[in-house]
Amino acid sequence: MLNEKWIGEKDDTSGSYYERGTPELKIRKGGRTNAKKLYEFTSRFDETYYITDSEVIEHIESLLSSKSESRSAELIEYLYGLVIRQFGAIEFIVRVGHKIAEQRSEGYRLGKLAKQKEIIEALGIQ
Repeated sequence: MLNEKWIGEKDDTSGSYYERGTPELKIRKGGRTNAKKLYEFTSRFDETYYITDSEVIEHIESLLSSKSESRSAELIEYLYGLVIRQFGAIEFIVRVGHKIAEQRSEGYRLGKLAKQKEIIEALGIQ
């Protein structure tokens, strides 16, 4: 990855990833021999964070093993809070802004194409 973001020491990212507790969080299985335990968190804003920090992983796993009905919400809250603490609120807000702009741009493009199609059909142009 060009812009990898790490919480903990960098490690090789090869291996298979399996969902854990929420679609945004995956754990790596396999990969190279003696690889660190690695979680991959892909935010709803298309940012991927790799987590190898043992204290963070311990907390994630305690949340995953919790019997609480709000376990998923607590996990998501922890992960986004972790990202904000680690990389800063401004970077997080900027990424949210970029995602919103990207979605609006796509919506505008699709709306424009739909309107063009309507006009072409109304005028009988092929």
